[in-house]
Amino acid sequence: MELLLSAKSHFVVCDSHSTRRDLVRFLPALEARSTVVHLSLDPRWRPLSAAEARPLLAPLAPPDPERRTRT
Repeated sequence: MELLLSAKSHFVVCDSHSTRRDLVRFLPALEARSTVVHLSLDPRWRPLSAAEARPLLAPLAPPDPERRTRT
């Protein structure tokens, strides 16, 4: 059903080149009637400065003083 509706569409917007490639593979007629529009990011998504950066991994439990470590 979805492919039938897509075949009758005037224009199709895909969110990635991979999606468009798959669409055109199954429906070659849509190659000229499709484009890619990437999803936008929130302005807060930006590279962090050195002062803002913090480790991505956090310990799951407090350190255990009885735990053996390699020396």
